[in-house]
Amino acid sequence: MLSLLNRGHPLKTLHLITWHSTFLSTSTRRMEKRTQPKWSTPNQNVQDVPLPNVYLYNSLTLRKDLFVPQDERCVKWYTCGPTVYDVSHMGHARTYIVFDVIRRVLMDYFNFKVIYVLNITDIDDKIIKRARQNHLISDYQLKDPDLATVVSDISKGIQRIKSKILSESDPDKKAYLNSEVDRLISLLSTVPPDKENAVNYLILNARDAIADTLDAVYGDSITDHRIFEVLARHFEKEYLVDMKSLNIIPPSVLVRVTEYIDAIIKYVKQIIKNGFAYVAPSGSVYFDTNRFASSPNHFYAKLVPTAYGDTDQLESGEGELCIMGEKKSLNDFALWKASKPGEPAWPSPWGKGRPGWHIECSVMASDILGDTLDIHSGGVDLKFPHHDNELAQSEAYFGHSHWVNYFLHSGHLTISGCKMSKSLKNFITIRDALKTHSARQIRLTFLLHSWRDTMDYSADTLAEAVGYEKQLVDFLYTCSNIQFLANQSLSNKSTLEETENSDFRQILIDIQHKVYNALCDSCDTRSVLDYLKILMSEADSKIFSHIQPNKCISNLADDAFAAGRFILQLLRIFGVADHTAVATGSPVPCGAIVAGGKIPEHHECIPLREFDETAFGFRSWLSLDTLTEERLVTTVQKSLEASSLFVQTIINEGDMFNTIVNTFISEVHRKYGIDLFNVDSDGKRMFVLSFYA
Repeated sequence: MLSLLNRGHPLKTLHLITWHSTFLSTSTRRMEKRTQPKWSTPNQNVQDVPLPNVYLYNSLTLRKDLFVPQDERCVKWYTCGPTVYDVSHMGHARTYIVFDVIRRVLMDYFNFKVIYVLNITDIDDKIIKRARQNHLISDYQLKDPDLATVVSDISKGIQRIKSKILSESDPDKKAYLNSEVDRLISLLSTVPPDKENAVNYLILNARDAIADTLDAVYGDSITDHRIFEVLARHFEKEYLVDMKSLNIIPPSVLVRVTEYIDAIIKYVKQIIKNGFAYVAPSGSVYFDTNRFASSPNHFYAKLVPTAYGDTDQLESGEGELCIMGEKKSLNDFALWKASKPGEPAWPSPWGKGRPGWHIECSVMASDILGDTLDIHSGGVDLKFPHHDNELAQSEAYFGHSHWVNYFLHSGHLTISGCKMSKSLKNFITIRDALKTHSARQIRLTFLLHSWRDTMDYSADTLAEAVGYEKQLVDFLYTCSNIQFLANQSLSNKSTLEETENSDFRQILIDIQHKVYNALCDSCDTRSVLDYLKILMSEADSKIFSHIQPNKCISNLADDAFAAGRFILQLLRIFGVADHTAVATGSPVPCGAIVAGGKIPEHHECIPLREFDETAFGFRSWLSLDTLTEERLVTTVQKSLEASSLFVQTIINEGDMFNTIVNTFISEVHRKYGIDLFNVDSDGKRMFVLSFYA
């Protein structure tokens, strides 16, 4: 090993020798810690509150554990939010949608009260570098460089990428960097399209490479630190708009790193005082990982024990702008970073600096939720080092070993088998995805898969969701139509034979209990949607196929309404259906336990009004959507378009209908001012007509 070390840089060699000796002294103990530590079900502060037997897949144990919040029904939950340096992609969408669904289920199905905290990382190496690069490339373009300068800067960028390839261990990133080198070399030999300026063409297509070159040379000259805040505020706003467009409930508390600088400094000081951190000569503060790991009361890398000593992953968590060669061990990570020229800085006892990435979440979560969280969640890519480092520094601060009781991680989202990643330029933005599929279809796509499994974002998975949505819409339309038919049969009820009662209501009750059990089983939405398909199939055979014009169908209408309402109540909780009057209420079956107690046996979980004209308006709108003016206008307009086509078809068929049709068209235009052949401009007026004419 020493022969290999001697080939390196003297400072790095000395650093590695120091690390190697530390490794030898702790290797025996670390080998004993290659499996996760024992986990125990949390104790409740109050024991007399009934709770449902909800199990959650816990990354701290790699199994489904009984969920027991510390404080009765109250759930304290922290989720890692975005680092706001770029647009959000579908990998983010999956993470925040699946946790939105679990949050909704805990609150609206199981009756827990959830305090949901989300952070915005608004200062970080990625933000600093992106803001500087944007600033420098803008200045670069204003200076109107000549072709030779641009070619030279791209060539320098290619060399910088090649140097990154040599040190990159991730095969996907290495493959991407190699392809980027090939692309840029090809670009330099490409003739720009006709009439396009060669300089502008090259800058547009090699922007990242040029910006990286400029940042390496001029990044430390940036003195206007407002650029970092401007970038972060812009993409924070974009992120929040994207979350709203995906129908994700806003967090109970939204926190930002830059609002917690003083609290972070105090937190770091306490970790130093407790003996688990040290100050480097530069003024940076590092967490002493080996000391923490050797403590009998602590365990490092609870989530991924085998990653302890994985320096490649640890370095990736430190960011591109870290200071090299001053740690006691390569396993250590920065709590506070001494700021270099061109970086934002805040005063601290150790000099001007800024927070490390991992410490931010610990401080913000602890400030709002206290010394122990019920749930902490994030993407699976954050397990190590980010979440393991969060656990270590928080437990070093509080002096105990249970900062988080349940750790939830959403699975990777891939495209053609490759992880969706900004660094790999392998992603689809949320806004681009919403151009081709609705927020409902995207949510159904994720609901049809386990929230913790890797899934591929492809045309096939989206098509499955679109097909499922169509099945729901068709089913609910049929249920609504049955209400209309039943309403028409009421006037002749005394003379019509009643249809026979089927066993459908018992089937519905059985499905309700299966859904309850599936949601208790780590929020298994995939199984829930399978059960709903079974319910719709049973309704088709036991309700829809028994509709006859010469029989009173009130009992069938009751069953159809019960099924439709149950599905809408459940889909409302999942964030798929709007909060309509029909979707209001709980779909939890009688006798089932929710937080606070059991649903009474005598309680009708899907209350049905006596079916008469007074209930007709309530029961006839079985839809995923709220009845709004815009939807009415669209519906009426489409009806008019169909009528217009029908009228034109009749006219084209022959003269015998012309007189009748033309008289009708003229009368509609004269009396209501509506031109059936120009319905696009008359949709709004038709809506008004439907209410006032």
